Amino acid sequence: MTPVRVYLAGPEVFLSNSQKIGEHKKALCKKHGFEGVFPLDAEVDIKSKRPSEVGLCISEVNENLIKTCEVVIANITPFMGPSAEVGTAYEMGFAHALGKKVFAYTNIVVPFTERTIKALKD
Repeated sequence: MTPVRVYLAGPEVFLSNSQKIGEHKKALCKKHGFEGVFPLDAEVDIKSKRPSEVGLCISEVNENLIKTCEVVIANITPFMGPSAEVGTAYEMGFAHALGKKVFAYTNIVVPFTERTIKALKD
């Protein structure tokens, strides 16, 4: 039986140890009978792209990965502000529109309103 493919969305792709984090998350998936798919699993050819095309290229590659998965698990821990990373939010909406199951988690328990007010004061 083929394991359920799970797209692992989140801001970890921007961290210096992103590959290590992705491998760890995929190992956790495997331990529980799933196949983890990390956004950096697919190669993105941006060499011949203009800067204005790079984001669209990355989006297309990640959308194609999401299409191959049944589930998305998204890390919506605030990133560079009081809310989830915008690309992760987009990926959750894209997956939902395709009828995929979408689950999200955060490592922050402070309510969004409080985080936003604090961010505005800082």
